[in-house]
Amino acid sequence: MLQLGLIQPNFQTGPKHLNSFYLPYTVGLLWSYVKQDPFVNENYKLYDMLFRRDNVHEAVEHYKKCDVIIISFYIWSSQYCYRFCDLLKQANPDVKILAGGPDLDWKDKEFFDKHPYIDYLVVSEGEIACTKILQSIANKEEIKKLWAEPRMKDLDIPSPYIEGIFDNLMAKHTDIEWIPTLETDRGCPYACTFCDWGSLTASKMFKVYFERIESELKWFADRKLPFMAMTNSNFGIFKDRDMQIAEIIAENKKTTGYPSGISVSYAKNSNKTIVDILKIFDSVKIQTGFVLSLQTGDDDVLEIIKRKNLKINILSDIVDLAKENNIPLLTELIVGLPGETKDTWLAGLEKILQSGITQLEVFKLALLVNAPMMETQADEYEYKTFSSYDYFYDTNEQNILSEIDQGIGENIQLVLSNNTMTLTDMRYVLKFTWFLIGMYSGGVSRLIADYLHKNNGVEYMKLHTDMYEYFMQPQFPFKEVLDQMDECLDEWVEQGYVTKKLGGFSFIGWNFISCFTPILHSRNIVNKTISDVRKYVEDNYDISQDVLDEYEIFTSNFIKQYGEYLTEPKIVESNTDLLPESTYQFTDRYDQFPTTKEEHIELVVFGRRKSWYLNKILSLTNK
Repeated sequence: MLQLGLIQPNFQTGPKHLNSFYLPYTVGLLWSYVKQDPFVNENYKLYDMLFRRDNVHEAVEHYKKCDVIIISFYIWSSQYCYRFCDLLKQANPDVKILAGGPDLDWKDKEFFDKHPYIDYLVVSEGEIACTKILQSIANKEEIKKLWAEPRMKDLDIPSPYIEGIFDNLMAKHTDIEWIPTLETDRGCPYACTFCDWGSLTASKMFKVYFERIESELKWFADRKLPFMAMTNSNFGIFKDRDMQIAEIIAENKKTTGYPSGISVSYAKNSNKTIVDILKIFDSVKIQTGFVLSLQTGDDDVLEIIKRKNLKINILSDIVDLAKENNIPLLTELIVGLPGETKDTWLAGLEKILQSGITQLEVFKLALLVNAPMMETQADEYEYKTFSSYDYFYDTNEQNILSEIDQGIGENIQLVLSNNTMTLTDMRYVLKFTWFLIGMYSGGVSRLIADYLHKNNGVEYMKLHTDMYEYFMQPQFPFKEVLDQMDECLDEWVEQGYVTKKLGGFSFIGWNFISCFTPILHSRNIVNKTISDVRKYVEDNYDISQDVLDEYEIFTSNFIKQYGEYLTEPKIVESNTDLLPESTYQFTDRYDQFPTTKEEHIELVVFGRRKSWYLNKILSLTNK
């Protein structure tokens, strides 16, 4: 029989102490599908599967015994995969390598000249193509090199979990907290120019059979897997069906305690269905936030990137529903989109905060190989980019240098500037947004900013841009940190990673813009910063001392601080118009109480999208 190796390397993900890795779903799914074919099943045997970034030379030594390799390229693994294939072909010239995945530049006519060690390239879905290729290899037939089979509309496909594909892997690595991937549908109905999803799937969505989903969810829960990643581009778009899936997940949590957290992309044009789904998850304390992926608050920019967001009145309805049910609400934004300027960025932030969205997750624009933007807009908008080696989990200076030396350093092209946002404006936007996320999304300024906006008509950007300048004075720690940020950003652009510290933390590209809050918690200056904000507001606005007193009390209880956890509900009375009701109950959002400062900081970092570091505030009585 022919020996088949499956390769899908990934970084460790999430807090270090959990030692979490994703199960290699893509290659596992391909094997469970192709082995349905009697001929393939009779002629091939699974040798092993690679799920993490093991030493590439040791990995090649292990897999050189294989006759055939199926390997999946992602943005976080493509350099490793190219190097692995090259070295493997040198070690075993007879091995046949089938490559696929979203980070292969299959449109490049010189692809096979540049990568002669790859024998076959599969575009889009791989099940049918891989079956045909494996049949032809076993029959020693001539095979074309580039494959692009029509997408499957009938997704009655076997489950790698139920088929036992991962059983040996999990038994071999009992020290790992495995993360399973749940696929309930395929495709994306949108064609945003910055994304390679909709363009690859022709904007059509097809459903995986419901019975398979039920079985897989039971499999996850029975094995007590605490976290689950869902592959949906728009969970909730199939309203009744996705509600059923959410109910099954919640029921499993009730009966088994698992899962405790979910990662999922909700429907882009979110609606009441999404709120209902989140209520189901929240009722059993499954950690997941409500993400509205707006990307920008500017309508002209949206038109350029071929994206439509919710109309403001519908958005307000969704925000109100989330607030009524105390569901964390977050939006994702991208800095550097074509047509965006410093002024439109600030105006967009103002519009977003005025809509009631409180949590911001901001990314630099990345140019992806197969995204329409790379092909049609990069030249038009005169993008200047740099290579970043630290836009992935589990990266640090030592790892990066080692991987660059091995020729497997993953990098992503991030936008430095374009013809509508200069380098100077981009630098200001990054630094100010860092400050805004820490102050407002981190909970420090939120209650007083909301009060000033509602009662005094103060715009959020006016308050926070002024505070930004105020806190740049030498007596505040933020001046030192922002000076460090300039040094870090310069080094990042120059070499793609940073050796310097930012506020005592290693500067990591993917999360530096959200590190204000971890810095406050690590330095134990949350309450001091609250007092500093109070002083600023007191000096600059006509506001009563009673309101300011209450702001300090409520905010210090709102932010979840190490060693001051709310293991029991806490009742706090309100005697001013800071908040609309008279009695409030503060409770921990997820009932997680770390026993070490290090673990607390890790959860602040990795739980930011779910507002882990903010307690719930529940109103009990009306004024």
